[in-house]
Amino acid sequence: MSNTPQSSQPTGQAVPLQAPDFRPQGSTPQWGQPIPGQATQQVNGSWGYQPEARKPSKKPLFIIGGVVLVLIIAAIASILVVTSAKKSKAQAAADAVKEYLTAVSEGRANDATSKLNLSGADTSLLTDEVLNRSKQLAPITDIVTTVPELENEYTVDVPVSYKIGGTMVSTELSVDISEGAKIASSLGEINLKAVSALQPTLNGATPATEEPLLFPGTYEVALNSPYLQTAQPTLTVEDSTTYLGESDLDLRPTEEAVRTFRDKVKGDIEACVASKAIDPGCGAALPNNLDNGEALIDGSIIRKLSAEAHAKLDVLAPTPDLSNPTTLSVLSSELGTMELEANIQTSSGVQHGTLVGNGRGFNFGRPVLNLLDPELKVTWK
Repeated sequence: MSNTPQSSQPTGQAVPLQAPDFRPQGSTPQWGQPIPGQATQQVNGSWGYQPEARKPSKKPLFIIGGVVLVLIIAAIASILVVTSAKKSKAQAAADAVKEYLTAVSEGRANDATSKLNLSGADTSLLTDEVLNRSKQLAPITDIVTTVPELENEYTVDVPVSYKIGGTMVSTELSVDISEGAKIASSLGEINLKAVSALQPTLNGATPATEEPLLFPGTYEVALNSPYLQTAQPTLTVEDSTTYLGESDLDLRPTEEAVRTFRDKVKGDIEACVASKAIDPGCGAALPNNLDNGEALIDGSIIRKLSAEAHAKLDVLAPTPDLSNPTTLSVLSSELGTMELEANIQTSSGVQHGTLVGNGRGFNFGRPVLNLLDPELKVTWK
């Protein structure tokens, strides 16, 4: 038997060479497309192999997306931290205001001042004793603060409302939040310069200077004088913007001062009317010569005060002088006028007659009584 391979093809015919088919079973190639893993014939007739195309990896996309997500989460966390810090500072500011006013309302002066930025001012009236008297006069109640919105990292204005007695107060207190929470708003203040000589006290305490600071509250102003008093028994400091001056003190004479003034002025006027001198005092001096040149003879003047003028002296209502509230005065027009007679040196000799006119010599001057003068002497201007 021959060992030569046999073929089923007719002898003498060439057998075409086929490349192995690596396609998965059941797959059908598209017309005109190379089959992956199939040998292809090049133009020059040689055979090659087209490898299967690899799908692009998705790992880089997942990495980039993860990084972006981490950055977003970090940004959100940062915003939350900043927002939380702002809320914390705003709340601390509101708490400081509430604690400050609560301490004031309870008469705890040291606790109240510990919440303030104070420097170089008269704090002599910021005491428990003064606050406790204020609490008795008109307690501070219904304290309500509002947490503010922060606009910067240094200060913030905290809205707050409260009652002093029956009076509702709504205001804002500035709080320094750069380091902790300290109230930067100034306190109320009173100017006692006009009455400093009368040794004023507030709620029974003597201030160290003429312009002491005051907590919110109510204060009794007492003067060491039997002649002057404030128009109102108490003064109120509503908030840090309150500044009490001379007009707020509104000084009025006491009944004793009015009685003393009337007696002093009436005594001076009676002496003036009785005088026959050209200058009797009381701001009622006559000129030495009349308008026609004739001379008045000193020592011959006769003065009379009408019943109407006498009646006015009994009802004089003096008021403190605006420029010097420790003095009392009235207008000269409130004193009435005098009737005058005199001896006159004429070209034909001395004649006696009635003087006619008004103004100087017929009217009195303006009486001023200095209540700090130990002698209480009236000055005529």
